[in-house]
Amino acid sequence: MKKLLIPATTLFCMLFSLFGTVRAQNAEKVTFSTFTPTGHTNLLLGSGSRSEIKADATLTLPTSTQRRHPVIVIVPGAGGQVEEHLAFWRSRILAAGIGVVAIDPLRIRNLAPDQSERLTLAADLVDTLRLLKALTAHPLVDRDRIGVLGFSRGGLIAWDSQAEAFTTAALGASSGVRFVAHAALYPPCHYAHIERRSVQVPALLVLAGADARTPPEQCQSLVKVASTRGYSTQVTVIEGAQHAFDYFLPVFQDANGFSSKGCRPLVVDTAAPYPRPVYVDDGSPLVTGDGPAPVPQILEWSRQCRKPTPALTGNQRTSEREEAASAVVAFFVATLKP
Repeated sequence: MKKLLIPATTLFCMLFSLFGTVRAQNAEKVTFSTFTPTGHTNLLLGSGSRSEIKADATLTLPTSTQRRHPVIVIVPGAGGQVEEHLAFWRSRILAAGIGVVAIDPLRIRNLAPDQSERLTLAADLVDTLRLLKALTAHPLVDRDRIGVLGFSRGGLIAWDSQAEAFTTAALGASSGVRFVAHAALYPPCHYAHIERRSVQVPALLVLAGADARTPPEQCQSLVKVASTRGYSTQVTVIEGAQHAFDYFLPVFQDANGFSSKGCRPLVVDTAAPYPRPVYVDDGSPLVTGDGPAPVPQILEWSRQCRKPTPALTGNQRTSEREEAASAVVAFFVATLKP
C-alpha cells in the first residue's frame, strides 16, 4: 500500500480548525505579561528587547471547593494547543484531583499553528515561567505544588524550565518560585540546557520507542549527563510508538518533517559565565574560545543536525496513549500529592 505524504502542519491546522480554540467548562483566564527574547543566550545574558506583551492562559480546577489545588501547566507542541488532545490530558489530570492550565505561545502572539518557526523556544520558555509566577498569586492554587507537562517542542520547554538560570532571567533573582515537577513527552533532546543542581527536582521523560523525529536515544544520553549534575529523571519508553503518538491522528508520513536522527547532540551549561554548547558524548566544545559561542556556527550545526526527512507521526494503538497517560498521571500524583 502506498503511504500518503501529508505535511504535519496541514493536519494540525485541520484539527485546529475542526475543534477551534480551546474551551473548557468552569474555566477561567489567568492573565500575565511576557516578552519575546530572540534566543536563549539573549535571555540568559539579559540582552535584546524586553517589550512586555499581555497574555493569558486557561485554568481549570478539579472542584469548586475553596481549598488550594496543585496545578499542571500544559505546554503544546509546535502547532499550538489542539482541543481534542488537550481535552484528553485535561480530563485525565482533573480526575486525579489536579488542576490544569493550558498555555499557547502562538495564540498569545496571534500566530497560526503553522507559524511556529517565527517564534523562538526561549519565548515559549519565558511564557511558561511568567505563567508560573502568575499562578502563585491565584487564591485557589497551591504555589508549592505546580508542575509542568510538555509535548514535543513543549517537552523541551518542560525540560529546560528546570534550570534556575532561566527562572532568574525570566522572573528575577528574588522571585522565589519554581516548578516542583517536570514531565515531557517525546521532546527534542539534540540541543538542551542543564546546570549543576544542589536540590533534586523530579522529572519524567516519556519517549516514543520508534520516534525518527526526536530519537529516544538522544534523550537517554541527555539524562545520563544530567544525572552527573544532580538531576533526578525517570524515563519511560513506549515501545513501537511514533512521534506524537498521543494525538488523535492516524500514523502518516510527514512530507515536511525534520529529523535529528544521526545528529551529534549538544548540551549547554546555563551556569557557565557564557552559555557555550558542548557535545553530549564527550564534553568537547562546539566552538573553542572565550565568550558566547558565535550564533552562525550554532545555526550551521543545527542545519546539519536537523535535516528535512519524511517521518512517521501519529497514533497507531490507543494503548500507547493510555500507557503514557497512566505514567504521567502517576508521576504527578506522587510528586504533587493532590
